[in-house]
Amino acid sequence: MSEQQPKFHKWFHNALIYFFLWMFAAFAVLYGAKIIYEGQMNGYHGTELALIVVVNALLILLGLFTVKVRFDLAAFREKAPKELLGACIAGAVLCLANYWIEDYTGDDFNRSFITTAVILVCWGIALYRYYHDRPYLFKE
Repeated sequence: MSEQQPKFHKWFHNALIYFFLWMFAAFAVLYGAKIIYEGQMNGYHGTELALIVVVNALLILLGLFTVKVRFDLAAFREKAPKELLGACIAGAVLCLANYWIEDYTGDDFNRSFITTAVILVCWGIALYRYYHDRPYLFKE
């Protein structure tokens, strides 16, 4: 007897690649650009502005990387779950960096950065487990 592959319910996978990853990418790019713009408009100079620009430029690059991850997931490439986990962890690190920048610049603390970082790490691990339990989907 040949072993049959379990049936793959695509609704979650499709929601992830057609909506959630696009939404995350758009949010990362737009939010990074917004913070850079606000940093310049609020009169930050020198080290403060450099920190804001570097961290949020990395956030914009993360948004672009998320689009690549989306296409890798859509093509069921073997490296896609690891890239997805890496993108979530990188997003969490950049959230914590933005929290630290707010502390450094003396702005009001925005505790939502910490909450977002925790959610991103948990979400990334859950997605990695979801795809890790379905190795028959991926090819290289």
